[in-house]
Amino acid sequence: MTDSSQKNNTSSLKQRIAKSLNNDNLNLAQYLLKELLETEPDNIKARKKLAALLFAQGDYMQSKQLLIRGIELHPAKGDLRLMLARLYMVQKNRHSP
Repeated sequence: MTDSSQKNNTSSLKQRIAKSLNNDNLNLAQYLLKELLETEPDNIKARKKLAALLFAQGDYMQSKQLLIRGIELHPAKGDLRLMLARLYMVQKNRHSP
């Protein structure tokens, strides 16, 4: 795939993600975000959106793994650390009496 066709494909994918999120088609958005991260693992916005979707669905483990990988890729990004801290707090509160 050439650079221009890959950019067009990525752009189309981002548009489909935005449309699926706007239409509350969260399963499709989740699938498309995973696809985008396969081609752009450094895409912080996609990583955060997917982690938030998984978190909202109660899939804390996968959300946590996404955030940890994002922190490994971008150690200076405090917002990823904040999301991870929130995830830990929710998990802790759910397991507390």
